[in-house]
Amino acid sequence: MTQNVHDEERRRGFLSELIANFQLALRLMADSQVPLGTKLLLPLLTLGYFALPVDLLPDVVPFLGQFDDLIALVLLTRLFIALAPADVVAAHRAQMGLGSKEAGRRGKDSSAQRAEEVIDADFRVMRDG
Repeated sequence: MTQNVHDEERRRGFLSELIANFQLALRLMADSQVPLGTKLLLPLLTLGYFALPVDLLPDVVPFLGQFDDLIALVLLTRLFIALAPADVVAAHRAQMGLGSKEAGRRGKDSSAQRAEEVIDADFRVMRDG
């Protein structure tokens, strides 16, 4: 039972990350701070992939034929995000409420993040003389 719950959460997490990456890519395409060469890379590679007559899995196989196309699109989107300037990506992630990937791994609880920043120490006053 708990395994099914974890699998469902993982699937929801994957789908929400997939949608967020596509939204982020669209925002980056519209941002003037992303270089034009980077913006042209994604559409050119995507068109090149879909124009090639070679598929990893033939399209005549139902569902599996389109699966490799989806994987290629996801990988190209991730490549585009990785090639975009990191500060621009971080700003868009913050505007979208996504935060950084590291914050997502540690958990999004701000009190837990603040607890990591606290320094706890003992001190004593020493006087000369």
